[in-house]
Amino acid sequence: MILAGFWSLYRSASFDYQSPLKNFAETISIGALEPDACRDLVTRPMAALNLSYASEALVERILALTGGRANLIAIICDQLLQGLGLAQRELTAADLDRALESRSLRSALEGWAELTKDEAANRLDRVIVYDLIEQAEFTLAQVLELLTRRGYQAAPEQVKESLTRLELAFIIGRSQDRFRWQVPLWRERVRAEEPRRMLERELEG
Repeated sequence: MILAGFWSLYRSASFDYQSPLKNFAETISIGALEPDACRDLVTRPMAALNLSYASEALVERILALTGGRANLIAIICDQLLQGLGLAQRELTAADLDRALESRSLRSALEGWAELTKDEAANRLDRVIVYDLIEQAEFTLAQVLELLTRRGYQAAPEQVKESLTRLELAFIIGRSQDRFRWQVPLWRERVRAEEPRRMLERELEG
């Protein structure tokens, strides 16, 4: 039997000791594609359409910005095709810039601010993101220290749940005791939204 879901299911299976799912089965998280698979997704469909990239740097840029998220790669490639002329056989930097500014891609990068139906949990997620978005890496201890300094009331277990939720949403990744941002393209968008001001509004709320 396979049960598919997001936070409610994961929380029930991992954090709720009264849940019948706790210790019942293996949790399988869907993450990034392997690097070779990402490269194939960027290049092979285009080659099948007799299209090529103007330089290898464009392929590397797509791979770097998307952080291995297959849906973002697919959206960018689709948007690259949308604006091509009938006789155009080469994908250029201008084509990629256009794809990166597309509404479809912007829509795919949204939604992270409301990962649950619990507004208090969503606000904690947003506070952590806005407060730490300028840092390349951070630890749980640093998150707790920042929240304390801000006067934000959140129990350590709530913070752990928030970090787990952001990890499941492929916002952050974990390596031992350190966290880092998974998708540079998403991080660029958040940094462009005046995160300091957004943080102030969340803390006021």
